[in-house]
Amino acid sequence: MWRLDCETLHNHGSGAPSIVHRIPRAVLPLLVLLAAIARPASAQIAMPTGVALSPFAVQQSPLTAFAFTDGVGGAWAVFQGAGTNNGLWVNHINTDGSYGPRFNAAARTFALPNTSVNNVSCAPDGIGGAVICWFGASPRNPASPFIALRYLHVSYEGTIDTPDTGVVVSSIATAATCIGDGVGGGYVAFEELRTTSNPDIVAQRYNSAGVPQWTPINSATGRNLCPVVGLQRIRAIQDDGAGGVYVVWSDSRTTGTTPLYTTRVLPNGTLPWTSTGVRITPVSSGVRIVGSARSSSNGLWLVWRDVNSPTSILTQHVLDNGTLAWSALGNPVASVPSAPSRADVMSGPSGDLMITWGGTDVRGMRIDASGNRVWGESAGRLLASPAGVIGNLRASPDGKGGQRLMWSYDNAGQNDMAIVTVDSTGTPVGGATAAGTVVENDTVNEDAIGWVSSTSDDPMLVWLEAGVERARKLGTGTTGVGPSTARGGVSLAAPWPNPSRGASLSLAFQAPAGEARLEVFDVTGRRMLVHTLASSGGAQRITLPIGTAWAPGLYTVRLNAAGITVMRLIVRTR
Repeated sequence: MWRLDCETLHNHGSGAPSIVHRIPRAVLPLLVLLAAIARPASAQIAMPTGVALSPFAVQQSPLTAFAFTDGVGGAWAVFQGAGTNNGLWVNHINTDGSYGPRFNAAARTFALPNTSVNNVSCAPDGIGGAVICWFGASPRNPASPFIALRYLHVSYEGTIDTPDTGVVVSSIATAATCIGDGVGGGYVAFEELRTTSNPDIVAQRYNSAGVPQWTPINSATGRNLCPVVGLQRIRAIQDDGAGGVYVVWSDSRTTGTTPLYTTRVLPNGTLPWTSTGVRITPVSSGVRIVGSARSSSNGLWLVWRDVNSPTSILTQHVLDNGTLAWSALGNPVASVPSAPSRADVMSGPSGDLMITWGGTDVRGMRIDASGNRVWGESAGRLLASPAGVIGNLRASPDGKGGQRLMWSYDNAGQNDMAIVTVDSTGTPVGGATAAGTVVENDTVNEDAIGWVSSTSDDPMLVWLEAGVERARKLGTGTTGVGPSTARGGVSLAAPWPNPSRGASLSLAFQAPAGEARLEVFDVTGRRMLVHTLASSGGAQRITLPIGTAWAPGLYTVRLNAAGITVMRLIVRTR
């Protein structure tokens, strides 16, 4: 998961991207539709209506329509209505398209209209729920004059574990973003306006009940991450793979410059690196973040552009000890006619980095663990050639070393969508062409939101259909929690109960005759349980004793039989 500033117009797709939001800010325009000549599509699939996530047309802006995974094949949606100040709405669907506990087609409002809701950020909590932060008045009192940065946690079961008015994070914050901590709580990183010209970067961690976890240091609201004179602006937050986070900001401590800095914050709130942050880009007057991702070694990948070098995209790898893997100048990603303001950035399967961006076409680059460009094209490898001017582009890993791509494009004044999957070389798979497969079923505008559970065999696609946020699966769409798994006569059904809170776990599986092994791992990869049995072949059921001491979180159940491994996910709740 990564988070970007409002320059990026990013949303929460598969796991996530979010936005750093700012008050006040200029109103960001909707997608500008440019005139284009309609071209017949080489391929087209019928787009069933899918499941409605919103009961009405939402604000058609990546800043106000979000979708992200619940970790077990379902999806969360967070949105506002298309009118002015239409509150804060949330919905949740399961992997089979049914609505999650305490949700339905009407969705739920967590902040009433006219409570000044704006600049929303949201993310998975790591155990099936969602964390949300926003600026607004009291969610239950439209007449309240008190505007503040607020934080809310919604569990997988649909309960609001924090106060339903949200936890007041800060009354003097001007920008913020949030991310889950993996165990039901969340981190909020924000600018706190101490003086009119000197905002500081502050962070706080909350447990699932919304209780602050850190003793304030130099702030009434959280940990001051950069106590130096200068103008600091929050740019990104990224999990560190070990329960903590990386926070990225721009910093004017050197007059006339705004390079990017980062620091790592451990779960207990301590800062293991220098107290003033680590500079990760050259000293420049115009550095702009393009994207970030956690590396396979639990470090931080960062991609940026420099307004003083408008054709260049650059990257840096920050190791988990706070040192830079490469030169302070960064390593080149690509040289393009105009560097993009945002890109989808994700870790690859071999410690590499995948960067994907849109323009007149869809291009990408792979950077290996040593910082070298894997693909030789200086302008990036051509991944897709859309039939019209690209609007929203969303990329997500497919779990096989490639990517799933989706984009909206102008088709003679109407927004249509197309999708394509490319392999690790950037080549379309499954007989697809670089033009992609057109996804449409009528003559209304369609806009891409993102992928959910993109690495499964039946990924979920989330889009806007005439403004209504919808979701559907592109694969088999099998019923049950977790991705469909069946290979070589070995299959594993969705564990039950799921979510689980009891002392046992029931499993149904099929395997050839011989030895079979069932294992359960936590999110850190620690093996919690192993059970070996002699399979008589065919369908079988078994109950595993797991006790009651396992912490809430996501767990992976693995079946190994006949040299084949299949997996399922399970949510452990309180």
